[in-house]
Amino acid sequence: MNNQKAGTLILNMVPSSEAAEKIGAFLSQYVKNTSPDNVTKIIKRAPVVLSKNIPEKVAENIVSKLEKMGASARYVPKDTPTGMPRVKTHPPPLPEKPLTREPTWKNSFLREKLLKSSWR
Repeated sequence: MNNQKAGTLILNMVPSSEAAEKIGAFLSQYVKNTSPDNVTKIIKRAPVVLSKNIPEKVAENIVSKLEKMGASARYVPKDTPTGMPRVKTHPPPLPEKPLTREPTWKNSFLREKLLKSSWR
């Protein structure tokens, strides 16, 4: 089995448009059906999540390459507070004693009319 941790790869900042073009060309190798120009447009709006489920070793390799190109990137493991796993929420427990309430019609004018009616 694969015991490698997975996490999120985030591109925090790209310093210049020249660096953005180099990084866009580099990242376009990993993105299917997208041109380097589209990738460059997306990363200019940093911070950008590059991958939500990436193995730690692969992410560290990509982060080091991005930093050599002048970008700021980081890997966030899923077990850290910022990448906490989702917790299932449960509905509040039911009260021990069921809530009982008389129907509203019992206290209404209609009730009085029904009680006085002859069809009983």
